[in-house]
Amino acid sequence: MSDTEPEFTAAGVGIGIGVGLSIGVALGVALDNLALWMGVGVAMGISFSLAFSQAVAGEDEERSDGEREGEAGRGQ
Repeated sequence: MSDTEPEFTAAGVGIGIGVGLSIGVALGVALDNLALWMGVGVAMGISFSLAFSQAVAGEDEERSDGEREGEAGRGQ
């Protein structure tokens, strides 16, 4: 994966949007202005989806690197 091309995973996008919308709804209900905070929740969800999808993709890469190292050690 190149540094200039972010990789989006379905799990990361789903988690990010879910977390962002949950925070937006919680703030909207608590502050009695759901219409305002739902928009903020959508924006947070988009930001979180980028962060979580890259984190999930990074974990997958680390696992595959570790598996390759383990296979190389067994082959000796």
